[in-house]
Amino acid sequence: MPDVDVSILLWLNSIVGRWPLIDGFLAIALSDYAIPVALALMGLGLWFSGWEEARRWNQRAVLAAVTAILAANVIVSASNQVYHRTRPFEVHQVKLLFYTPRDSSFPSNSASVVFAMAAAYSSIGRRLGLLAFGLAGLMAFARIYGGVHYPLDIVGGALIGFASAITARLFLSYIGPVVVEVLRIARRFYLA
Repeated sequence: MPDVDVSILLWLNSIVGRWPLIDGFLAIALSDYAIPVALALMGLGLWFSGWEEARRWNQRAVLAAVTAILAANVIVSASNQVYHRTRPFEVHQVKLLFYTPRDSSFPSNSASVVFAMAAAYSSIGRRLGLLAFGLAGLMAFARIYGGVHYPLDIVGGALIGFASAITARLFLSYIGPVVVEVLRIARRFYLA
């Protein structure tokens, strides 16, 4: 039985070059900057938006996102010390839409970060969650399409992102009084 992970990658990547406009759009979507920056700006907007109670919920979600990103990066770094998977372009003939990163392909650090943010933001509301997950999913798809990751790399990264966001929310609720005090002090200096 052929490796499904490789088959999906090669099938999606075989489309590269047929539609230059789509390739250009997905090259931007798979970058380490466009979608992570869009999600970070979403967090900045959330931090300062809403009336009193809504703003508190927004700020807790942003704190959960930041905490989840830190946790996801620690998990991915630890995983990379134990296991290294070569990138698709190193072992297959793929058409790249991106530079050639040399770190481990599994788990996808980019997927872990964007899915951690999306999962943290989804606690605020369904529409915001759908938008954040839509952006994360677009980046994940683009990274497979562009020959940078295998599908299972993305799945692994997304699971790490989800788990990190859940853990971050639990951790922040556990230290709730500290979070409330930090936010109160930040409001005093117009930082929240």
